[in-house]
Amino acid sequence: MVLKKQQVDITEDVVGKIQNGEINLYSGERKIGKVTKSNEGITYSLEEGFETNNGHIFEMADVTVAPDKKYTDCDQGGWC
Repeated sequence: MVLKKQQVDITEDVVGKIQNGEINLYSGERKIGKVTKSNEGITYSLEEGFETNNGHIFEMADVTVAPDKKYTDCDQGGWC
């Protein structure tokens, strides 16, 4: 398996909590940012590694990727 950085849609897992007049965003127990509303609209301030796009919240995460199949049947000497 190979690790690769990829955007993972975590929108369904994010919870907003009102604390001290702010809406703080959490993924599990981890605070990932906050939402503010002004005359210009809604603004997201997210921690590093998180971003929004088209109303969704994404986390940049290491995900496992299956290796290229043409290399999976090679013998120990490197012959395929």
